[in-house]
Amino acid sequence: MRKSLSYPLEVEYNQMTNADGSLSAQTVVDQKDLKNEVNRVAGLEVLSVRSSNHVSSQDTLSFSAAGVRIGNTGNSSQTCVTRDTRGSCYSRALTSIDSVLTAYKDGAACHPDWE
Repeated sequence: MRKSLSYPLEVEYNQMTNADGSLSAQTVVDQKDLKNEVNRVAGLEVLSVRSSNHVSSQDTLSFSAAGVRIGNTGNSSQTCVTRDTRGSCYSRALTSIDSVLTAYKDGAACHPDWE
């Protein structure tokens, strides 16, 4: 069996201070959990499984000039996919706004062209 793992992570942080001393801090995060597993018998591939878990989030925190947190806004999405060479596939996509689940969809990534 051969297994490869990858965990790419991108983080962006922006802070803006206003003339009145209040500020907002925006964080954008994009993270993936990628796995590829190949099973062989006598050198022949018998099963290959690819999995992907991708989370993308954005959040903005607002603070008064006194440093008191005023509020926050944000959104997030997550897509999980596992697919193998035997034709099995699992896929679920989730979306949220301000920490509330707003949508989900099953099977969207289960098509022949998925990579």
